[in-house]
Amino acid sequence: MKLFQMMGALLLLVGCSQNHVTDSITAGIYELTVEREVDGCSPTRAVGSMGPVAVLVRDGSIDAPVPELADTFLTAPRVTLDSNYLHAETNRRVAGCESAWVHEEWTVIESANASFELLHTQRWQGLDACELSGDRLESAPASDCMSERRLRYDLNEVCAEPCRLRLASEGGVACSC
Repeated sequence: MKLFQMMGALLLLVGCSQNHVTDSITAGIYELTVEREVDGCSPTRAVGSMGPVAVLVRDGSIDAPVPELADTFLTAPRVTLDSNYLHAETNRRVAGCESAWVHEEWTVIESANASFELLHTQRWQGLDACELSGDRLESAPASDCMSERRLRYDLNEVCAEPCRLRLASEGGVACSC
């Protein structure tokens, strides 16, 4: 618990000293690599090279994909991080099991001209009371758990106006002008 409090204080200090972190992040095609910090979930959350992904930047807010399982990065949930906070949190119920929920947090922990990193934390609760079934959220683990991953986005191609990011016919994303 002390470690989380110290990390929170450090992130607050870093956040206050960097008022315009999102100025260095631009819309484009990024190579996403995910590293495991902690993962007590089964199945484990996705790690490794995820391939090219579309990152949007609007009014300083970052909109990026956050894959939970391997081979789902094109259909992965996305997170929007407000430029003032560079942090987002959600709580959502697990489909097919009303007593279960997942708490998620995303925090920008590094940013540079050609890359940025997010810390993604998931805490799954109440799954032990649920029956495993096909109706249950596909990415839900078998039982209560916590995972923490570092998501690194490295810029491959800027998609400047009037160009737009789109799904490519062979899969993945492309910049179309």
